[in-house]
Amino acid sequence: MVCGSLLGAVYGEHVLPTDWLAALEGTDLIGELADDIVRELVDPPTEPDAWGGAITEWFDRYPGS
Repeated sequence: MVCGSLLGAVYGEHVLPTDWLAALEGTDLIGELADDIVRELVDPPTEPDAWGGAITEWFDRYPGS
C-alpha cells in the first residue's frame, strides 16, 4: 500500500491499476488531504495567523492537529 501511495503521489493515480484503486477506502479524504498539502506548499497564505503559524482554517479543517 505504501508503494502504491508513493507511486500515485509522484506520477498521479492514473498510473495505478484500477483494481488497486477500487479496493481502497477513503480515497476522497486522501485526495482532499493531498490537495490541501499542495495548496499549502504552492500557494501559502500571505499573512500567518496570530500565533505566527498556519492559518486557523487548517485547525478548523483538521481539529486535533
